[in-house]
Amino acid sequence: MTSGSEVTKSQKYNIKRMIRITEFERWFETVYARPLNVLHDARYIESGKLKSVLSAHSKLNF
Repeated sequence: MTSGSEVTKSQKYNIKRMIRITEFERWFETVYARPLNVLHDARYIESGKLKSVLSAHSKLNF
């Protein structure tokens, strides 16, 4: 067990990795700008891999 001084902020406050809202909006537009019959099946990803997955979908589709 660690002492209080060794505890990091993320451990103390249970801070999770966050993404910028503009990245999410860009991804949302990319995915939902396509016709519904072109959407891929849903994929479940871990939050640590979110940025790499979103960057794969960063090209605008319209």
